[in-house]
Amino acid sequence: MEIDKIFTGVPVTVDALLRSRDERVQRQRALFDTGAPCVISFTLNIPGEIKMFPLAQDAFRAGLAALYRSFSEQIAEVSVHELPTGCEAQLAVNAFPTNAKLIAIGIELSHPFGRLYDIDVLTPEGKSIHREELGFPSRQCLLCGKDAKHCGRSHAHSIQELRYKVASILKDRL
Repeated sequence: MEIDKIFTGVPVTVDALLRSRDERVQRQRALFDTGAPCVISFTLNIPGEIKMFPLAQDAFRAGLAALYRSFSEQIAEVSVHELPTGCEAQLAVNAFPTNAKLIAIGIELSHPFGRLYDIDVLTPEGKSIHREELGFPSRQCLLCGKDAKHCGRSHAHSIQELRYKVASILKDRL
């Protein structure tokens, strides 16, 4: 598989990613003005410096459609951005945060692209509901099955290995 033909796009810097994260947090906070009891933040886990490319956009749009189906009547407001730093959506949802997280986990576990989805559920106090709080194991590494956070922090795998796995997930399911 020719990775460079899949990961086409503009490389982004760490500074751009940090700015994007700060802007995302501001959008999340603003959505709580709707009075909704939770905000869902949806992004993709894409390794490397190229975050926006056609297959990633397709996977993101499929995940967004799954969120729309799952929360159709409960969505108060939506903010969607397809940026060089990656696709992201924030949804103000009229649902109990723990119920919303259970639905999000269901999407992450059952959707063909679910391994690439990062669906966070936030409360008005800024707390993120974690899988472990609801009796689910932490996210597993795409490559070895160990705790994904541990592998990410320790750089257990190369970006190239991770990109190859992401590319295979995207190509196999489109």
